[in-house]
Amino acid sequence: MKKNSTLELSKSLQEKAKAESEQIQLLQQKRLERLVESLNRTLTAELTTTQLAIRQDVEKLSEITARSAAGLKAQQQTMLDEMQSQQATLMQSLSRSNKAAVRSLRWSWLRATVPALAVLAVILIASWALIEYQSQQVLSLVADIRQGRQTLESLPTGVEFTAAEGNQYLILKTEPETYKAESGAWVVKLSK
Repeated sequence: MKKNSTLELSKSLQEKAKAESEQIQLLQQKRLERLVESLNRTLTAELTTTQLAIRQDVEKLSEITARSAAGLKAQQQTMLDEMQSQQATLMQSLSRSNKAAVRSLRWSWLRATVPALAVLAVILIASWALIEYQSQQVLSLVADIRQGRQTLESLPTGVEFTAAEGNQYLILKTEPETYKAESGAWVVKLSK
């Protein structure tokens, strides 16, 4: 009789332990599902915030580029107008000097013409150099913007880049798999 009661007690305890184990697993599964839902909501909110911030940054960069290009174009036009005015003035002065020189002496025109041409050459070279410098600045800004856009577009699907409060972040839509390489560095697998 003691053997039967001991066996029954053992079976009863095993069944109770099995039932409790199943109940614990069920509770753990429900908790994990709630955690997954919470994580999905949080990631969705972060992704939306990041996308909005990136759009705003791209719009700001576009506005800055447009304003810079417009300002540079206006400066170039102003300088070109000034140079043309100066060139016209110099040409009139040169013309007057030439006429006077021809009248006075056969070779005296050379003394008046050479400095005027030198001044004209200096002004033209300086103007060209300034226009070239400003063009390079505009091209450099455009190249930087293109490079930034290409970098953002080259991110793998499900990965976004954001910057906030001086820090930079990568936002992943799915939980990454991480491994430790033989070199000791950490490896993150982004997609399957």
